[in-house]
Amino acid sequence: MKKIILSLTTLFLAGMYQAQVLQYTPDSKQFQSLITRTINVVETGNEEFDKALHSAFDTYWKSTKFEYISYDDFKKSVTDQSKSFFIPMNINVTFTKTKNGMQQQALYEKTKFWYGLINGGKKSIENYGDNDVIVLSPIGLYSGEDQLFPSMYRLDYVVKSMDDAISGAKNGEVKGKLLESLKPINAGFVKIAKEKTLIINKDAHSVAMGKDRGQTTLEKALAEYPYKYKFVSDSEFKEIMAGNDENYICLLPVIEVNKHILVFEPATKKIVYYGWQMQGLEVKAGDIKSLSKGEI
Repeated sequence: MKKIILSLTTLFLAGMYQAQVLQYTPDSKQFQSLITRTINVVETGNEEFDKALHSAFDTYWKSTKFEYISYDDFKKSVTDQSKSFFIPMNINVTFTKTKNGMQQQALYEKTKFWYGLINGGKKSIENYGDNDVIVLSPIGLYSGEDQLFPSMYRLDYVVKSMDDAISGAKNGEVKGKLLESLKPINAGFVKIAKEKTLIINKDAHSVAMGKDRGQTTLEKALAEYPYKYKFVSDSEFKEIMAGNDENYICLLPVIEVNKHILVFEPATKKIVYYGWQMQGLEVKAGDIKSLSKGEI
């Protein structure tokens, strides 16, 4: 049995599970409560990060009303069942297993990170677990984002994708939850891939890119990609992500415990492909084959 223990800190930690994927169906009480409320966007207290957070929400959040609150105010108001929040969260994962009739627990030496939308109403923040999160966006603990700030450059995409998930669920385009809710994202990917060049960050230091093991995993895997692609430097990758060039799409593997293969479209700030595997630390040929076909 897997037990999730959640702790929030003032140090703006984040990330987990399946990005802009819905954890609840659109007709659920949890989702319906969320979309009728003003979202309280929790600030971290870091000026640079909060500036980027404000810019992303002010530009891309359309599905509900929202307002900004401090982390201290969040701690006071999270018990209010009439409120909903956007919050970076820190999760410690504990596995409990039984061996020879004895229960043993093992705590991950690292934490899992995600951005999440939650409803208020529990006794304290310590009472929240991953099943309380309605919409999630992952951060790559094992793919170069072991702190919150390395993901800051793509906050526009985090906010836009979560807003798209809510809007799609409200208008009936997104149905179901978890992997089922990903299908509309991937439906048009092959057409996009044929028309645009896939950009890959060759300097990204992460297990996902094969660098930590001295391998060229991604380069080998890309042999399975039948369309145009190009490796660029870290600075070039982030510049393209921040821009609006219609000729490019950008590959970003996000690895926490699960493996997420994301493709972003700078011109729209949308996620145009979302692949997911239960586990795995590297981009492999099978991942690229699925990507090429627009399959999860």
